Amino acid sequence: MSAFDPAGFRSFLNEVEALGLRVIFTEMDVTDTAFPLDYTTRDADVAAWYSRYAGVALAHPSALGLLTWGLSDKYTWLNAYAPRADGSPERPLPIDAQMALKPAYWALQTAYVDR
Repeated sequence: MSAFDPAGFRSFLNEVEALGLRVIFTEMDVTDTAFPLDYTTRDADVAAWYSRYAGVALAHPSALGLLTWGLSDKYTWLNAYAPRADGSPERPLPIDAQMALKPAYWALQTAYVDR
C-alpha cells in the first residue's frame, strides 16, 4: 500500500486552486487487501485512510465535495477485480453488505463537518 503525503496533496490542491479550478473528488474507496482479516481491525484501518484523505481534501478551499465508489460493500467492484488473497470480501466503503454504517461512514461525516 502506498503512503499518503498530506503536505504534497495540499500543495497539489493549492496549485489547482491557483489555476482558478474547483475539485470534486470522485470514486473513492479504500482497498483493504493488505489489511488484517479481522473485520473490526480492517474497518478501522479503512476508516483511518478515509479520515486522512478526506480530512485534507474537504478542508481545502477548492473542494466542492467527495463521492465514494458506491456506498455499500455489497456492491463493491473490488471483489471481482481485486479480490483479497484470503478470499474474504473486501470492505472498502462506508456501509457494509448488511447496510450497517461502518467507521468509514463516521470518518467521512467528520471530514464534512470539520470543513
